[in-house]
Amino acid sequence: GVVAFGAGDARPGVEKAAVIREHEALEKAAAASRLCRFRVGITVVAAQSPELFDQSVRMAVDGGHGAHIHLHEVREEAAGVRARHGLSAVEYCADRGLFDAPVLAAHCVWNSRRDLALLADHGVGVAHNPVANMVLGSGVCPLPELGALGVDVGIGVDGAASNDRQDMTEAVKTAVLLQRVHHLRASALSARDAFRMATIGGARALNMGAEVGSLEPGKAADVVVFDGESPALANVHDPVQSVVYCAGPREVKEVWVDGRPVVVGGEVTSVRTADAVARSRKAAVSLVRRAGLADLSLLARV
Repeated sequence: GVVAFGAGDARPGVEKAAVIREHEALEKAAAASRLCRFRVGITVVAAQSPELFDQSVRMAVDGGHGAHIHLHEVREEAAGVRARHGLSAVEYCADRGLFDAPVLAAHCVWNSRRDLALLADHGVGVAHNPVANMVLGSGVCPLPELGALGVDVGIGVDGAASNDRQDMTEAVKTAVLLQRVHHLRASALSARDAFRMATIGGARALNMGAEVGSLEPGKAADVVVFDGESPALANVHDPVQSVVYCAGPREVKEVWVDGRPVVVGGEVTSVRTADAVARSRKAAVSLVRRAGLADLSLLARV
């Protein structure tokens, strides 16, 4: 895992020093983890003051951590940053030196030709989140253009605020269908394109292609086993198309991460699902109450 939090200080009451402390705490936690590493998180360019952005750049570059940022997700963001800085958000990141570090940029929907060229020239990886882009009506990521420029693209699900169900199998299938309906061409993106983005493409976008993303000697033993006895996968003519178009969460039989089983018989082994559900319900009630949105009669039944 590569962990980051979406930092910003544009809202009143957020201190830059507190943001940096949270980065440092997350960096320390990741360093103590066997499988996680840290990146400096930037929500969006508009969410950070120029001072915090420059501090984030120094942390990402000088600290050797790299960065994660949302870029050009919605048209309003792209227009707002240009009005404020006279540059697109991509140009701003390049101008301030962020792209001197390894960067994973989420979305990248609203791009000029210069934006696309800068992403390619600086080796920026892109996290494509098709379901979230559709939920929010953000637009369509230009995957053919990014591919033609050699930009590494992976597939993501985004967060619960913009995708109510974090289902990777759904995101992979949607990536294909969204491009086809957008371009009105069934050849706009293939199942193999999406499968590649969901595996080695994502690894390369994170600068981890030498470690994970494909089944090869010397790489981590990361394996997903699908249930061939499922009706969805009973008749396989093309295994890649079957995984992309037919498989869902119910077909995931086993998952191995770095040689260790974390899903066996369709059940997660590292946590008790019932405990996780109970904790999440309490957290959800607390969140709604603190936001002042609570219907107490409804919450009483939860």
